[in-house]
Amino acid sequence: MSVDFLPQSDHEIAYNFQPKKKMTFLASRVLLRLALKSFYALDDVPSLYFGHHGKPYFDPDLSLFFNFSHSVNYIGAAFGSTEMGFDIECVKDRKNFQGLCKKVLTEPEKNYIFKLSEKEQREFFTLLWTVRESLLKDSGLGLVGLSSLSFDIEKEIGRAIDNQPLLVNSYFLGALSEDYITPAYFSLTLRKEEKVDFYIYEKGSLQKKGLRPVKSFVINAPKP
Repeated sequence: MSVDFLPQSDHEIAYNFQPKKKMTFLASRVLLRLALKSFYALDDVPSLYFGHHGKPYFDPDLSLFFNFSHSVNYIGAAFGSTEMGFDIECVKDRKNFQGLCKKVLTEPEKNYIFKLSEKEQREFFTLLWTVRESLLKDSGLGLVGLSSLSFDIEKEIGRAIDNQPLLVNSYFLGALSEDYITPAYFSLTLRKEEKVDFYIYEKGSLQKKGLRPVKSFVINAPKP
């Protein structure tokens, strides 16, 4: 499926977008339509609504939830029968990386990450950022809720004030395909130990892949 098969309404929405934003928007619409057709036998996109902080969702009566994310050369989506948060990020050489860590991470997180090699620091920061973003997307708060998040990396537990008890799994994108260009991680929130299937768009269709998390965090676990 290509952008040529999208309805005129999608192209009209993207008409005045900058080239990069236009490409990302149209690619996400292709992925959305392909997934809805392949997994839910829906020929058209249901009406979209938006939360207070801009999070899109379908009519709740459909019991169909989704979340999109993109970074550099990658775009992905998560679909399911419960609310979710999904985020993908490429590992980057960031300016003032140490300062960014000090600004975003908690003291225990900084103590952990600064013991790693420089390469490992950037990789783990990227993974941890996807965990944060997936939780913020799940809650619908966006970056407004960033300060409410904290993690005990050694114990693999976390606190997120505006989220219910969750499991967050993080994955290395390169494990899905040998053709990946830039190292990247993605994270997905789960309400329970749900079965998750992974697909990658290859050779004109969605191909099922096996994938195991490289890190998991239990969020807001009830106290014993």
